[in-house]
This record gives sequence, C-alpha cells and structure tokens, in this order.
Amino acid sequence: MAGNRANVLRAVFQTLEGYSPLRNFLKHKVGAATVATGARILGDDTRIDELPLPSLVLGFDGGTVGREMTSWIITADAYTKHVFAAATVLDHLEMLAADWVRNPNLVQPLNNFRVDSHERLDAVGPAGRLIAVRINLEVSWIS
Repeated sequence: MAGNRANVLRAVFQTLEGYSPLRNFLKHKVGAATVATGARILGDDTRIDELPLPSLVLGFDGGTVGREMTSWIITADAYTKHVFAAATVLDHLEMLAADWVRNPNLVQPLNNFRVDSHERLDAVGPAGRLIAVRINLEVSWIS
C-alpha cells in the first residue's frame, strides 16, 4: 500500500522543529524554510551551498510496507564542527524519541518515532573539515 511519504517527511520536520532543546541547540528559527531565513533543520537539497553549523539535514533511506502500517527510515545527517556537537545532536534526538507522543495535528500523524541507529560519515566540506553523522530515524504511520 502506498503511503503519503512527502507528508511523512513534513511530519518528521514538524516533530523535530517542535522539540525546543534540539531547535535551540541548532539555533533553528521556527517557520524558517531556507538557510537565509534561519533554517537549521532542512530537507536534503543539492542546492545547499553553505551549511551553517550545526545543521540537521533530512533525507530518506529504506523502509517496509505492510497491509496497514508503513515503516520508513528517515535519515537525519548532523553536520557539526566537532564531535561533541554531533554527540549533543544525537542525545537530543534520543531524548525526543524517548519523550515522543503521538500528535494527531501533524500533517501526517505518526504512530512511531524512534532513533534506529547512527554512523559517522566520511568528513565533508572544504578540506574535509566537517563532522557528519547520519542518524537513522524509524517512523511509521497508517497509510
């Protein structure tokens, strides 16, 4: 069964943006849609030329489709100047997942939100000087 994935991404964005400890650490401005207007939680875009640090960039990976419930891995790539900031972003995401409660007001209500795994990516940016950590978020919803 197909499943409204664009709205699932929007719901994850709303969930992350709504969690003030993460939002404040990233210095993300609520409602901002571009880096220029203060967005630090972003959707993956090949046109992001400059990424303020720290930032969290959403993308997606694998998933499963069942009869009623759909599960998907959303990637949240944390870009930071040092490993301590990357660890703090991971801590905030784990705290969010531990405190998460279903929100029926999201554009696509989620039934599950959890940190699945994480891994350090190859150094990125100018001269490979940015720390990049991929944090896999598992979300599910009724399709």
